[in-house]
Amino acid sequence: MARISSIHHVTAIARDPQRNIDFYSSILGLRLVKKTVNFDDPGTYHFYFGDELGSPGTILTFFPWPNVKRGTPGVGSVVATAYLIPSDSRGWWESRLRAHGVEVRSLTRFGAPVLAFSDNDGTALELIESPDAAGLPAWTGNGVPAQHAIRGFHGVTILARSTARLATLLEGAFEMTRVAAEADRTRFAAASGPIGTFIDVVEQPGGAMGTLGAGSVHHVAMRAANDAEQGDWRARLLARGLIVTPVADRQYFRSIYFREPQGVLFEIATDGPGFDLDEPRDRLGTTLKLPPMYEARRADIERILPRLASIDHDLSIHTHVYTPGEGSRGLLMLHGTGGDERDLLGLASRLDPSAAVLSPRGNIDERGQLRFFRRLAEGVFDLDDVRRRASELARWVRAARERYGIDDLTAVGFSNGANVAAAMMALNPGVLRRAVLMRGMVTLPSFDGADLRGSRVLLLSGRHDPIVPVDNAERLAAMLRKAGAEVDHRVLNADHGLTREDVDAATQFVRG
Repeated sequence: MARISSIHHVTAIARDPQRNIDFYSSILGLRLVKKTVNFDDPGTYHFYFGDELGSPGTILTFFPWPNVKRGTPGVGSVVATAYLIPSDSRGWWESRLRAHGVEVRSLTRFGAPVLAFSDNDGTALELIESPDAAGLPAWTGNGVPAQHAIRGFHGVTILARSTARLATLLEGAFEMTRVAAEADRTRFAAASGPIGTFIDVVEQPGGAMGTLGAGSVHHVAMRAANDAEQGDWRARLLARGLIVTPVADRQYFRSIYFREPQGVLFEIATDGPGFDLDEPRDRLGTTLKLPPMYEARRADIERILPRLASIDHDLSIHTHVYTPGEGSRGLLMLHGTGGDERDLLGLASRLDPSAAVLSPRGNIDERGQLRFFRRLAEGVFDLDDVRRRASELARWVRAARERYGIDDLTAVGFSNGANVAAAMMALNPGVLRRAVLMRGMVTLPSFDGADLRGSRVLLLSGRHDPIVPVDNAERLAAMLRKAGAEVDHRVLNADHGLTREDVDAATQFVRG
């Protein structure tokens, strides 16, 4: 009989379903390949994130229980899930994660660069560089370029009281190979690779048992090529005295489960049928799919499940004005402090009277003046709020473009509107490719991790501006250029207010 080939998937527990999707799709750039429900608890979502098709070895799944307590890592559990990234990608990911407010830690393990961090719920994650990763298929989305994209699992780390006892399963049953050791960590390799190859065991003889909850891994699944191979594994494990469940049909694969003596819950899952069983490949993860046994209860289940972002939901983030245009070109007008969604409509008509216009209202009320994000003082910004509001605005822009059919969108932002546009470009590359930033200034400490290649920006500053010094605007231009954007920075004979020269320059850019 064949050795165990590799990891199939890892399943963890989350709290807020929308934040879970936002982290893994918007920040890590994974594809949400399936949105379904827990087979044993249909009032709970089950999300699957992976590569383009949700290939075995790439799939991280979540049960989001909104009211669950935080879990605690400990023996008998998976305490870290590691992904493969190409060589020389750690620095890019460190910058991207820091830009999104994620704390990171760089280390080296078995000679490979590692970046350790956690998601919103405390789920421990790692990105590990490998020279083998660059040749693997890459799913790219939400501003993560192929050269740095996650390729699938590197492996998992299990905390155990005894490495030797766990090795009786890993070496004795799975026929994995002990390939490395340092300090209290021992690495075991499965038969095939390069994704999902490794299980690291960290020995902690006196450690407390882990508890399940938000941020903890529920189980790790190993691969079986087909039903016959899975049946052979079940017989082998039963012969070793383990208690193994009957085969459970999980619709996209079939599963058996068992718990090894130190408490780790394992699954062995078949490679097929796959996630395109009930959705076209280009629409994976876009609609709620229910197991056939629950389809008759769809209305009740949808009423119970927490509401997720949709076009209607995302459009409701911002009160806005939309005016149709003559084609697929559009202007995204972003007002300054004290303005609203109608403030720049006259400017839009002067810039391009044939363009569709999207004009959202900022959601922050600062002593009666509307803004797009909070500030602590003049020129001092609440960085967490900047990141949150820029990401919300990006979701709104995506929804608005889809709803109103706008393909070619240029942002035109004044003051605070220019600042939120720049932050949105940095944190959500690809949402905007063209922007006019009027009196924009540095808001985020850096744009490291943003890939703005192919983007064009017109930055218009006032030489006599008392709010945005020219050197501050020059630093913003340098940050945009460093991220790859083509930037035309013009310093006009103006203060913070707009002039005819601003309008002429912006008109030329918008119509060019």
